[in-house]
Amino acid sequence: MQQGREKMIQDFRLRLASDLKLPIPGLLRPDPRNLQKIFPWIKEIDGRDVSPIAPITLRLGTVLQNREGGISGFEYKSRLHPLRQVRRLVYQPPWKASSGLLGYQQALWIVEHRDELPSKVSAGMAYLIDFPGLRVLSWTGAHCSPYLRLDELQIGWRDISIADFTDLRRIAVSDEVLAVA
Repeated sequence: MQQGREKMIQDFRLRLASDLKLPIPGLLRPDPRNLQKIFPWIKEIDGRDVSPIAPITLRLGTVLQNREGGISGFEYKSRLHPLRQVRRLVYQPPWKASSGLLGYQQALWIVEHRDELPSKVSAGMAYLIDFPGLRVLSWTGAHCSPYLRLDELQIGWRDISIADFTDLRRIAVSDEVLAVA
């Protein structure tokens, strides 16, 4: 059974879920100490922040395959795992490497620039957009990533280990991850 599961994860492909393209400038990753001041429940960064710091074009993807209405949090985390692998150009310092999965700084940029967003985004699509490039560990042991509700343009956090991924959720990715996935 385990071998079949590994094969499924290797064959998994991130699918594009929208024709939305939103250019976002290069943004620094958040300092963990500043995040902890804003969100005192954060204990530490879980692993490392693999979100991009270079300018990117935001795209919306899904981990659901055709005809899947939703998957468990465990399955969602499993499907995200290969996407979190860091890709780095030879001449890049390690701290500049990213996975192409967007993080907190890109979600915050969208909130701060809500008046400049294309009408397609600000019209209040019903999507919840995950930004899994950053994963934090709470004091209770939850593995959380930021998400953005497009109807309210507010950042929230969810435990990706237990929260289900449904057809109303999308994943914020850059064009580079779609080319590789």
